[in-house]
Amino acid sequence: MARDDDDGRSGKGRLTTRRALMKAAGVSALAFGAGTAVGTAGATPASNGQTVDLGEEGLTDGGSIDPYLETHFDSDTVVHVPAGEYTYTGSGLGGSYSNAALLGSTEGVVLRGASDSDTPVGPTITATDGSVRLENLTIKGAHGQPNSRWRVGADAGARMELLNVNMPDGAVDGANATGIYTGTEHAGTLWVSHCHFSNFGDTALDVSDPYKGSNGTVVVEDCDFVNTGTAAISVGGDDSVVRGCYFEATAPVSTGAGGQARRAIVVDGPGTNVEIDDCDVDWTGVASAPIEFTLPSTGGDGTISDLRVTDPGSGLLSAAWDVDRTWTGENINVTEV
Repeated sequence: MARDDDDGRSGKGRLTTRRALMKAAGVSALAFGAGTAVGTAGATPASNGQTVDLGEEGLTDGGSIDPYLETHFDSDTVVHVPAGEYTYTGSGLGGSYSNAALLGSTEGVVLRGASDSDTPVGPTITATDGSVRLENLTIKGAHGQPNSRWRVGADAGARMELLNVNMPDGAVDGANATGIYTGTEHAGTLWVSHCHFSNFGDTALDVSDPYKGSNGTVVVEDCDFVNTGTAAISVGGDDSVVRGCYFEATAPVSTGAGGQARRAIVVDGPGTNVEIDDCDVDWTGVASAPIEFTLPSTGGDGTISDLRVTDPGSGLLSAAWDVDRTWTGENINVTEV
């Protein structure tokens, strides 16, 4: 492992507007999911299919979006959601789709879950062909059940995209609820970009299980994880990428399964060619390792590069890199406080 002796700030000029604003304001990006326009990569799914505007179909601010999704969200369809806040209780999104998109207005779209946190609201969404995208959506309401998580994935050759999808409320205290989960059946590509997660006692973005099955690709870019629990991200499959993300542990979180363990990234599978690159970690509020290799990661390999950590001296890694695994590191800057 290489460690530079500068002040740990090299390369920080590339911080995204979202992150810079969040830090300048001195708060987490609690409201940024609603009304933050971000760039997209690639063509809009279903560009040759039909387009539906839910506002034109009668959806109004404060109404329930479930029946509109049940009617209009389908394969070969782009569904536009007008700015506003809508109740969402779990119907209309779950299923398998090809070339579909649910695009929230850049002026802000909030989907608020059931007021009863014991009611599961998490859909299972699978891309079977082409690409399926969820964009510009903030999911409000603390998760209270394990199956409140949003489960996403893609079949071989397909692509699932989450762009500016945010879960700022996390889970209720004591709930072992995750934010987004990808299961063993994921065989295609999952792309998670410009998303925000906060206050989960359990793992906020759990995308490690594909290594146990179809071993699909997972790419997480330019996301913010503020005061999450067991792990902000859990990765483990071949060619997994965590790039340009911001991690913060400066305040207590809701308790859950290992909620006080507080890791930024857990490498939880033996994936090869895993990449952790250009990330910033503010770990000043806890005394746990920002990055941890668990026993299931034995045999994997990857690279950690351009990592900037502010840490109270708990240690950057929980295990030696070259014990039953082959990882390399370069340009890793640690500032102890």
